[in-house]
This record gives sequence, structure tokens and C-alpha cells, in this order.
Amino acid sequence: MSFMRLLLGLMLISATTSASAGDPLPAFRASYDLLINDKHIGESFFTIEKNNARIGMQMITKPGGLYALFTSQQPVAESTLTRGRGDFRLSRVQVSVNLSEEPQEVAVFDWKQSQLKVNRKNRQYQLPLGEAAYDYLSIHWLAAQLSLANADYYELKFYRKGRLWDSTLTRKGTEILEINGNKINTTVFEQNFDNSSRRLKYYYDEKNLWLPVRIERTRKGKKTTVLLLKAITANGQ
Repeated sequence: MSFMRLLLGLMLISATTSASAGDPLPAFRASYDLLINDKHIGESFFTIEKNNARIGMQMITKPGGLYALFTSQQPVAESTLTRGRGDFRLSRVQVSVNLSEEPQEVAVFDWKQSQLKVNRKNRQYQLPLGEAAYDYLSIHWLAAQLSLANADYYELKFYRKGRLWDSTLTRKGTEILEINGNKINTTVFEQNFDNSSRRLKYYYDEKNLWLPVRIERTRKGKKTTVLLLKAITANGQ
């Protein structure tokens, strides 16, 4: 581990402790419009529940319009972070076709044994686990901690479809977005992947560092996917 990575790790732990003390990052439930190439195809619902020992995240996506005529699937992604040695770490990821069905993919992050245990599409295997890892949901926790630590860049392992990918998360600056007639000051992060044209951009509400206002996913030769905030309810109410 490099000195800069160690220093940033200490900064993140300090930021986490500060955030937990004042709890400025409340649990919430947010809804989003799902668009592909600016065409509305459904809705997504992002929920965060947390306490001193655990952070639970869930994203449910429901098809809309004509797409609802062709599929009844409502994919569910769930991620859990648990506290260990003063910091939160990703401990479990699971993906299901529907909330009522058994997950098609489960990944367990065993930090004591330094092993990632994956059960995906009825195939079980293990991968070595070293540095901190994140996925599509827990990346929002990391972005919040980077903002709190006033850090601009982080190298990470990113879990996706049973594998760990080398990735970077970079704070690009600020931008004002207008949503439903409301102007929102956002902090912009960009995520890139080694040996891939895949790119993700996250726009977070500066008043709620965990809240993604807009998420863009692009890849060369592929359609652009966007999640755009519709509404938010604090504390799951």
C-alpha cells in the first residue's frame, strides 16, 4: 500500500467518525426516472437504512410505459456495509430478478480471511480480497467520504458481475442542475475503469452528500443510461 493511499485511508476514517457523530447523512428513500438515450423506460427506487454498525442499500427498478408490456421483472440490487476497525466496509452484495425471488447472485466479502465468495448463476467460486472494494450502490458511500475528506481522487476495486475491476473515482468539481424547476448545487464525480470505455458520472446534492441527483452511464458504441432524481423522502417516511 502506498503512503498516499494510507494517508487517504486515515482521512476517510476520520471523516466517517465525524459524520457518525453529527449524523449529517440521514437515511432516505429516493425515486428516479430511468432514461436510455433520453427515452423514459421506467423508474428506480433507492433506499438507504443505517445505524452505527450497518448501512443497508437497495435499488429496485420497475419498467414503465411500453416496456412494462414486455416484462414483469423488477430487478433488485442490495448492498450491505458493516463497521469494522472503525470504518465501514462492503460485506455483501446480492442481485435478484424480483424482490420475492431468490437472488441470482450473492457476493460475500470476508475481510478477515481476505476472500471474496461468489455464488453467481449457480456457479460458486472464491477470489482473493485485498484492498477496499465497492459496487454500484456502495460507491455513493465512498463519494460522500471523499467529499468530507476534501479528497479528489481514489483508486479502488469495483465489484461487478462476479469480478473485481480496477477503477478510479475522481471529483471533477461542481455543477448546478435544474430538476423539476428547482436548481440544485451538485458535486460531480467521474468513475473510470482500466481497459474499458465504460464511464459513470455522479452528481451529488451538496446538502446531502449521499444523495445522487443524476447518474450517467456511458460506453463507446452503447446507449447512454441516466437516472434522474424525481423525489426524496427522509428517514424512509
